[in-house]
Amino acid sequence: MSIEVGRNNDHGINQCPICGKDHHCFVTNDSKNYLYYGCNYTFDGSNIKSIIDGYYYIYTGLSLKGVPKYEEANQHYLRTNRNAEANSYKTSTRPQNKVPEKVINFVEPLADSKLHDIYSYILELLCFEDYHRYLLYKDGWTDELIQSSNIRSFPPDDYIRKQNSKIKYKNPSRREIIYKLESKFGDLTGVPGIFLAKQKHGNGRYWKFSLKDSGMLIPQFNMFLEVYRLRFRFDIPPKGKNKYRNISSYYVKKGTNVNVFDKGAQSNSNISFYYDKDCDWSRVAILEGEKKAYITHKLLKIPTISLPGVSTYRKVDAKVITFFKEHGVKILLLGYDADKVSNKDVLKAEKNAIQYLTKFIPTGTIDWLPIWGKGIDDILLKNYMPDFNFPFSS
Repeated sequence: MSIEVGRNNDHGINQCPICGKDHHCFVTNDSKNYLYYGCNYTFDGSNIKSIIDGYYYIYTGLSLKGVPKYEEANQHYLRTNRNAEANSYKTSTRPQNKVPEKVINFVEPLADSKLHDIYSYILELLCFEDYHRYLLYKDGWTDELIQSSNIRSFPPDDYIRKQNSKIKYKNPSRREIIYKLESKFGDLTGVPGIFLAKQKHGNGRYWKFSLKDSGMLIPQFNMFLEVYRLRFRFDIPPKGKNKYRNISSYYVKKGTNVNVFDKGAQSNSNISFYYDKDCDWSRVAILEGEKKAYITHKLLKIPTISLPGVSTYRKVDAKVITFFKEHGVKILLLGYDADKVSNKDVLKAEKNAIQYLTKFIPTGTIDWLPIWGKGIDDILLKNYMPDFNFPFSS
């Protein structure tokens, strides 16, 4: 039976161990009471180490509805009789977690500084198509906000583009982009989102983007404002899937330990920083999502960071806290969506985040009435000002 995560389910699973979210994912069990997780927010098809419990989880394929499925690594070894040590444990206990098998064709991502050069060049080669500009206009974005965001339109796969030749794009073809990248940087091994593909005829290889769809590329910045990852917003999201995805070139099919993207690198989920020399560093806002963090930074003139999910606040780790303190940050402000007034999972995540962050820096919240808009970007773009609820210890 499938039970949604975070809904007081019988298994006591309050957060998805794969993506960290409190809802939309599910957990199932079989006749032997083995637990399996269906994650609606992680699509890399990779074995991962959980940001929630620190355990490793094995990707086991897609469900009948196309949802990525995961299983705790030690349970996987135990269930499939992969080694004698795992079989010595009882199924009712949680043995010491084991590291998954080494994945073939997997490479580590390049250093942030190198990825910054490559990703910045990709964004430089691209423009913002009119239909994407219209979508952001409807949300209240101005040309100035669009331009300074460095968000760009990403064309569809060249084959799809050829089949829909009546649609005219301003952007170059993907082949042109890859040619210019290879001419400028040479070997592209270790760039999440790019892999070495095989030619249909012969033994030739060529560099290629892993995603086939068109959409918007959203840069993610590390604490030094280097573009170290890219996020992707689908024009047409796959049925039942999230409209956002990490740009990655990593996918392991069920029953194998081979990355189907040769020389591909995994992106993982990341936080993104937004600040400039004119910011007031006395406070930092923490939001869910890059667009919200960018708009809040631009309109409120304060530093912000974006989380990949409301329950991923532990990504604000010791290194980030040290960075904040070095810049004189006195207060952290959580700006989770206004639906927290009716969504107990978001409210619980906010409470847990405050308890965690307050250990390092006093933490308050940014609040507004849901009638004004769900996200903080919605209300700021309508010229509404939220309430800042500062911690008493500030």
